[in-house]
Amino acid sequence: MRRTILLVTVVAALIAATVVVFADSRNYTPPAEKGDIYVVVRYRTAGSMGGMYAQRTSLSVAWGRFNRSGSVNPPQVLPGRAIAAKGFVLKLRHTKNDSVQLTVETDGRIVQGPYQGAPPSEWNDGDYKRVEW
Repeated sequence: MRRTILLVTVVAALIAATVVVFADSRNYTPPAEKGDIYVVVRYRTAGSMGGMYAQRTSLSVAWGRFNRSGSVNPPQVLPGRAIAAKGFVLKLRHTKNDSVQLTVETDGRIVQGPYQGAPPSEWNDGDYKRVEW
């Protein structure tokens, strides 16, 4: 009887773990000066061996009167490459000398930023796609 209860509990936990959708959200208030704001996002993944295959990743930005949502498609995996693209770098233009809170949401994973300043190293990395809004 105890083994059956334990088995049912383990199976239920595994099913619940696969249904969970992970979302990442960050808030940032930029300095009151013009510049570029960057956010580094890892693609949502699926597949075997811990999720090696990049999937279309949704992205939403709310920044004062600027609201934009969309999705970023990973590039096609080239023959001979063991791992697909890692993610993308979002670049936003801060065109006013104001300080309005910015919110970025994604079903991927934000690994850096948002921040205003010089581009991250991923900006020049071929495994990351450049996205400018």
